[in-house]
Amino acid sequence: MIDFAFPWAFALLPLYWFCERRCTTPRPTLPVANLEFLQRAAGRVGSRERWIRRLIVLLIVTALADPVVTRERTLHNARGYSVPLLLYASFSMREGQRFATAKRVLADFIRRPTDRMALEVFGDRARLAAPMSYDKKGLLTILHYLQPGAAGGRDTALYEALFAGAKLFEGEPAKNRLMILLTDGIDTVGNLPLSVALARVKREGIRVYTIGVGDDFRRDVLERIARESGGRFYDASHPEALAKIYAAIDRQEKSPIETLRITRSRHYYRIPLGIAVLLLLLLLGLKIRQRQGIAPVALTLLLSLIALYGPSLSGRPITVRRSGGDLLVALDVSRSMEARDLYPDRFRFALHKFERLLDSMQRMRVGLLLFADRVWLVAPPTGDYAALRKLAEGVDLQRLERGRSDWPALIEAASRLGEEGKARALLIFSDGEGVGDPRRLARQAREKRLRLYGYGTATRTGATIPDGTKLLRNEQGDVVVTRLDPAFAEAVRLSGGRFQPARNDDGDLHRLARAIEKEYATEAGEEETLRQRTELFGVPLALALLIFVVPWRKRRGVGSA
Repeated sequence: MIDFAFPWAFALLPLYWFCERRCTTPRPTLPVANLEFLQRAAGRVGSRERWIRRLIVLLIVTALADPVVTRERTLHNARGYSVPLLLYASFSMREGQRFATAKRVLADFIRRPTDRMALEVFGDRARLAAPMSYDKKGLLTILHYLQPGAAGGRDTALYEALFAGAKLFEGEPAKNRLMILLTDGIDTVGNLPLSVALARVKREGIRVYTIGVGDDFRRDVLERIARESGGRFYDASHPEALAKIYAAIDRQEKSPIETLRITRSRHYYRIPLGIAVLLLLLLLGLKIRQRQGIAPVALTLLLSLIALYGPSLSGRPITVRRSGGDLLVALDVSRSMEARDLYPDRFRFALHKFERLLDSMQRMRVGLLLFADRVWLVAPPTGDYAALRKLAEGVDLQRLERGRSDWPALIEAASRLGEEGKARALLIFSDGEGVGDPRRLARQAREKRLRLYGYGTATRTGATIPDGTKLLRNEQGDVVVTRLDPAFAEAVRLSGGRFQPARNDDGDLHRLARAIEKEYATEAGEEETLRQRTELFGVPLALALLIFVVPWRKRRGVGSA
């Protein structure tokens, strides 16, 4: 969308209109004969010249307002925090507005612009909900769908969750480690003493900021965790006090987490200014024939040409690491993926191939989705491949309500993940059931700026689908046989991607990973030097406008003899 960097420049137009009528100087009259003929001739020339001048002023003012399109780009090189968020999610959080309050507090943390976040939920056990990621939209999506009981229903493994949260810092900078713990402070499991969990936290150098939720939280426990780790305690029922946690965190010295947002601006002032230059050339020709008023028009033209060239001032160079694109992986979990033409079945075959893909990836962040008749986000794009493996291994098909695959819903969900402005590839492990029209699917992917890659997890011969101790049958009572749908490969090809049929060796995933990274990722350690440029075209352009509109010379009037 085109915006104007200096919209106030348009205020000059009514000022020019006012001066055109009120700022004229008294003109002496020269008596001549045949006044009516001269007035008609001068009127035609004057009217044409007047409209040319008005259009020139309009175009110069539009150029001076600077039509611009801005686009935000994420690079590497800034400083911030890697922050795990630990959320208590047992059934007791259903009381009152506890869980809604907790999610609202954590959502504020997730929206912090430069920090990486991970999300762990705990109840009977501690469970990783999202690994360290920059993708705030993905984290907010996961947080939105979390419900009490997500990590077990009755008990609270608080100290175990604190101990497990320290593991999320593996591979993270050792300096200024922070953790947000949001709970009622009650541990009912007793598998791990608080002293052991605190010892692990202190050994890792982690400051824990604890937030009490509910009316009966254990303040003494939460204050002890915060005090002994060097953090602070806050009460979620007092928003004004809770707001201080942001300032407290920001006072700590930041560690490098390699993210930088650059706003690139594309200026379009040359379009109206170029048209104004052409009209100035036309007006200059008229003035040369009239042999008057040549100098102001010529000087306006010269200054406009200087502005059209685009003078600018370069600032201090910034060297940054370039960031590549995001790879989103979608695993089909529809009923047809239970067929056993691939060992031990299609889904577990796809899961194995996904793990081999992670072994081959080096430079891209990877996100994970599951899809059937709806889409489940398992992890937003992250570089923590170990966490991705754990999350993938924890997928339980029996807990998912699965129908036929909804491919348009998958494309729509994938388009909302990843960082703004980044190229994104979508790798789909599926048998292709339900693709439908491949051209329509490929067109939808292109419109969402997604390139499809496919791995066919089925054979052309096909197989039956187990249904308990029997085989799945259709409405007519016939045994269902599901095969690899060729429309899947066609949709991938039409989107510009690459399709890989299933093979038993793992070299196919290595080659596919290399092809995707060659297209989307940059070389490790590759750097880019950026210079902030200050556009100075407005200086000669403003001077040109001033020279053009000011009546520098009195015009001689005409009167009857």
